[in-house]
Amino acid sequence: MDPDSSVHWGAYPALYVAVAFALGVFGNSVFEGVPFSFWLGGAGAGLALFAGMQWWDRTRLVTLAPLGRVLAAVVVVGCAGGARHSVYQGPSPRGLAPAAEASDDAVAVQGIVENAPERTDEATRFVLAVNTLFGARDTAAVEGRVRVTLKPSPWANTVPSFPRLRQGDVTRLRGSLRRPPGLRNPGGFDYAAYLSRRGICCTLYVDVPDRVAVLGNRRGRV
Repeated sequence: MDPDSSVHWGAYPALYVAVAFALGVFGNSVFEGVPFSFWLGGAGAGLALFAGMQWWDRTRLVTLAPLGRVLAAVVVVGCAGGARHSVYQGPSPRGLAPAAEASDDAVAVQGIVENAPERTDEATRFVLAVNTLFGARDTAAVEGRVRVTLKPSPWANTVPSFPRLRQGDVTRLRGSLRRPPGLRNPGGFDYAAYLSRRGICCTLYVDVPDRVAVLGNRRGRV
């Protein structure tokens, strides 16, 4: 007699756990506005459902309690995945975004050029991993990735030449730090969400070459 080669899904509980957790992470990534408290409340409801199924199983001879317990476990694990992703996506205590919202003046930041700069005839663009913010009176250690644009002012009498940057350069910049604009019209392009999916919180525009200083490279001394 041939052995039974069919797949018994009940023999793989870890698979259900992994799928439920992944669905929670995916759900929070799709619905970015869902707060952490929602996932916490969902996990609490799942635990309450599990406890209710336990009580039901003890008071009835024939019940659907086993199925209910599985459903409750899936809810708890899924909400745990959503909560974990929510915490991961949450603002850091040293985040750079609050500085972009608090100041309308030009600010100075320092960080490392993460990618190979994209150069065109009009501008140079790259991502800067910022680690230092220079204030009027003090210096703060910060965390944040910024989309930088080096572009001369359209009102400049002469077209200045910006320093040629490379990936890995430790750079100090002074410019206009802003939060990217979000969705303005239904069906329009949400630039803030686009950058957020790439881990970028802010934009920085620099229009004067004197405000760009290359201090070294991360492979060398600063």
